[in-house]
This record gives sequence, C-alpha cells and structure tokens, in this order.
Amino acid sequence: MNQFVFLVPIFSWLAALWIALGLMFSKTDWLKREKISYYLSLISSGLALLLLLVIDIVALFSDASSYVVMGEWFSSGQYVLLISFLLNPSALAIATLFTLIAFLTIHFSANYMHREKGFHRFFMVINLFIGAMSLIILGGNLVMVFVGWELAGISSYLLIGYVMDRPLATKHATRALVTNRIGDAGLILAMFLLFAWVGTTEWTLVTEKISSI
Repeated sequence: MNQFVFLVPIFSWLAALWIALGLMFSKTDWLKREKISYYLSLISSGLALLLLLVIDIVALFSDASSYVVMGEWFSSGQYVLLISFLLNPSALAIATLFTLIAFLTIHFSANYMHREKGFHRFFMVINLFIGAMSLIILGGNLVMVFVGWELAGISSYLLIGYVMDRPLATKHATRALVTNRIGDAGLILAMFLLFAWVGTTEWTLVTEKISSI
C-alpha cells in the first residue's frame, strides 16, 4: 500500500482541478453546483484519509518500508532529484491528523459558505492547500517539501485574502505572502548547502550522513 502514498496529495489536487474547470467552462448556475464542489472536496479528502489509515495499519503490523521512491524527477551530473515519500511514524501520524482535520473543515465549511459567490473558489483553493500540506509532511526530500511549501504559500494567500473587497483581508494576505517569501530564501539556502555538503536532499541519506559524523 505504501506505493500508493502519492495519491494522498493527488486526490485533493484533482478535486481542485475539477472545480477550476467547472468554473471556467460550465454554464450551470453557480448556486446549483455547490453540492458538486462540496461532495467532490469531501470525497477527495475522505479517500486520502482512508488511504493513510490503511498505510498506518500496514505500518503497524508489517515491516513495510518507511521510505518510498516513485521515480527519478531530474538528473544532472552527480545531482539527482527523486520523487520520494517519507512514511516514518512521525510523518504518518502528522499526515493522518492533518487529513482528518481537513476532512472536518471541508464538512463544516459547506454551511458557512453557502450562497457565497466565492463558494467554489474557496473549495478549489482549500483543496490545493490540503494537497500542498500533505506534500510538505510526506515529502521524502527537501525539494519536494519546497514544492509543497510554494503551493501552500499561494493557497494561503488566496484563502486569507478570500474576501478581496476588504482592505484588512488583503493586507494580511500580503503579509503572509511576504513571510512565505522569507521562508523561501531559507529553504533554497538549505537545499544548496545540503547539495554542497551531503550531495543530496533525501531525508534518509541526510540523517544517515549526520549520524555518521
């Protein structure tokens, strides 16, 4: 089951894409489509939660690997970037808890957002955010975490500034965006240092290298 962990963020991103395409091309009344966006979001987060629970159970009762490599992302000389996921007890526990909270958030947001013109935009962005956070938690290397961080930063900006006609909302959204850019600088610096000192950003190899020092 560990080989299917990549579906955890993919479920949410597919829901976000579906809602976005519906907004772009559907001529159906936006109010009539509320249930579609809601159930799509709920099902995607529910599937991610169910998959994580199955992976948790497998991890408890078997010797399944806590490090899964899906393939090679990029290679140039001695530098190789992998599509990998870290499934140690800490990562699985945090990912499962986060996905449960995300599922409950989507469930209770439906009534709160009912009849809002930005209903579909909200659920599109929150699905993007859920997938991004899942990648941050489960990413097997710093580069994948950085990708998740960037997506989370964009979606945070859009969620905080959801009510775009309120100056306070846009002010705090801009503040969050600037703060995330500071985090970008730290992550990029960390990536360069890891490549220079260790030759990789894979968490398992980094920890092995540090423990051998």
